[in-house]
Amino acid sequence: MMQRKGKDVDMAANEAYDLSLFEQRAKKERVQLKKLPSVKRQPRLQVAAMLAGRLIVALLVGAIISVSIYNRAILTETVNSITNANKELAKLQSEQTRLTMELDEKVSIKNIEEYATNQLGLSRMDKYQTTYIALAGSDQIAEQVKTEEKPKLSLNINDLFYKLVEYIN
Repeated sequence: MMQRKGKDVDMAANEAYDLSLFEQRAKKERVQLKKLPSVKRQPRLQVAAMLAGRLIVALLVGAIISVSIYNRAILTETVNSITNANKELAKLQSEQTRLTMELDEKVSIKNIEEYATNQLGLSRMDKYQTTYIALAGSDQIAEQVKTEEKPKLSLNINDLFYKLVEYIN
């Protein structure tokens, strides 16, 4: 005995057909496939031209990138050389400042007097060694006549002492 949908069916006793197989079922939607237009093969000449165009575009892009990289490299080298020149400038300005200070120190009045006194044996002028001149007119220069005075004894001793020191040096 066979069971179908909850009913006992005796096949030998009832030779009837199972009509449930032919009942209308809910229709399933069929997916309709769209027919695409057939792709026509392009002639070889068009394919070759298209490949050549792509190759030219790729070469142009490569050239532009190469030029850009080259420009960046040149720019970097220029910036480095400017930086090095600025460092050298700062170093030279520092050296100039040092040398200027050294020159100012060497040509100061104090150092010149010390050198003249210690190395050359010179001394400051005494008052009797100074000759003054008076201008009589606006266009004339005349020397004042010097009256001969005998130097004082203290000046003679002082002068003798300086001459002795000069002779020893």
